[in-house]
Amino acid sequence: MHGNILEWCSDWYSEPKGDSVDPKGPPSGSFKVLRGGCWFFLDSDCRCAYRLKREPNLRNCIFGFRVASFDFDDMSSATSIQQK
Repeated sequence: MHGNILEWCSDWYSEPKGDSVDPKGPPSGSFKVLRGGCWFFLDSDCRCAYRLKREPNLRNCIFGFRVASFDFDDMSSATSIQQK
């Protein structure tokens, strides 16, 4: 899905420390994380490691979010998620 839109993340932004693979943001802040690149960027920036910070109320045609669902009827999936 790289290159479609920049994807809003639930994390608040902080500068990554060291070689963080998936840095967790602070409990609060002024900026939210956007990841993934978009059609407007260079192809070298269309990757999941690409991170930006923006104010959470900012709207733009290149920002979006991913819709995901979970099948609550499948208890084996629910159990494996709870164990992680």
